Amino acid sequence: MIDIDLIRNEAERVSFKKTFQYEFLNNIERNYAIKVADELIGFIQINRFIEEKFIEDYDMERYIINDLGDENTIVVEKLFIVGKYRSKGYGSLSADWIKSNYSASKILLCSLYEVEDFWRSQGFSPVEYPHRDYPDDVYETDVYQYKI
Repeated sequence: MIDIDLIRNEAERVSFKKTFQYEFLNNIERNYAIKVADELIGFIQINRFIEEKFIEDYDMERYIINDLGDENTIVVEKLFIVGKYRSKGYGSLSADWIKSNYSASKILLCSLYEVEDFWRSQGFSPVEYPHRDYPDDVYETDVYQYKI
């Protein structure tokens, strides 16, 4: 079965950074290791929601945004599963873990195009907002949400 644990100290974080050089993001509040039978197969990175930072980081300035999130909103910055463990259900189990452990939160993430179907299959839906240049039209963004 899958085991997901918080990376609790700097030594673990540095080790993770070395293991996942290009995938592991810096300046993340909560980093979780994903293991199967004590083998490290991936990680989850989560931040609390800060609207101005989220809008800037995910290029949302072009939209007229209202009600994106509040103090109970979290941002899944990354869910990463090592290639040889993909398509075995571990991503789904990890997404279920996120939804279960953050069940009192609205969950936001910015999806890569290649995995949008995965997030939709997990109950996430794209956020839609009017474009600043075309305020009468609503556009689907690459930001997905899971509402409680």
